Amino acid sequence: MPPNAQQPQLTTESLQQHIQGQLTDKVVLVTGAGRGLGWVAGAHVAVTDIVLTNVTRTVQQISQFDKAPGEPMGRVLDTADRTSMVEAISAIIERWGRLDAVVHCAVNMPRARFIDTPQASFWKQLEVGLGGLVHATQLALPHMTDGGHIVTIASGSSL
Repeated sequence: MPPNAQQPQLTTESLQQHIQGQLTDKVVLVTGAGRGLGWVAGAHVAVTDIVLTNVTRTVQQISQFDKAPGEPMGRVLDTADRTSMVEAISAIIERWGRLDAVVHCAVNMPRARFIDTPQASFWKQLEVGLGGLVHATQLALPHMTDGGHIVTIASGSSL
């Protein structure tokens, strides 16, 4: 921006309009859309003109987005399982021919204090959260030749 140019006024409404304009007509994969921050991300994507592809662990979690506008597609998968992620992204590319963004929210949360968390639960948490992000990113990037976005979201629960 030139030094003498006036800064545009940034308001909540102008920001929402900008974001909505940027998110129209996109194919977005949301992992962990069954609950928590993944559900919030999926719900936001579902009410815009975006094709929502959500992945969760159970059929009941997927059905909550069935009435979303556009062409929602849900799949049950464990993001830690690379083969399942390959199948999910392949299905997206087969159906829409592209993938514009990945919002990775999947996490495995042990319900225990850190000191009481069994080692197997700790490693599962890393496989789902970090491993799932690596799988999704590596598999999505080749389909984002004209640009795209990879967003990862975590809460204190994933620590």
